[in-house]
Amino acid sequence: MKRKELPCVCVEKRRGEEVRRILREHALLNGRAKVVAEGNLLFFPLKALPSEEIMLKLKDASVLRRVFEVREEEKDATAGKTAKILLRNRRRHCTA
Repeated sequence: MKRKELPCVCVEKRRGEEVRRILREHALLNGRAKVVAEGNLLFFPLKALPSEEIMLKLKDASVLRRVFEVREEEKDATAGKTAKILLRNRRRHCTA
C-alpha cells in the first residue's frame, strides 16, 4: 500500500454509518483508501468534493485533506491468461 493525500469528510464516530451511506449513494467514497479512525473521529476518503447540497445532508461534517493508505490498482491478471488459453485452444482445433 502506498500513502496519498486525499480530500476527506471528517465526522464523529456516532454518525459514521449515516455519513458512509450518504457518500456511497453519491459515489463519493474512495474505496481504494482506508477509512481512518482517530479518537472520536472518522475520516472518509473521497473521490471528489461534495456539492453544497450533499454537505447539507452531511450536517456537521468537515471537509479537509489528509494522508490515507491507498491500495494500488489491481492489474487484470486474467486478461493475459485468457488470451493465452484462447490461443492454445485455437491451435488445437486449427490443425492444417
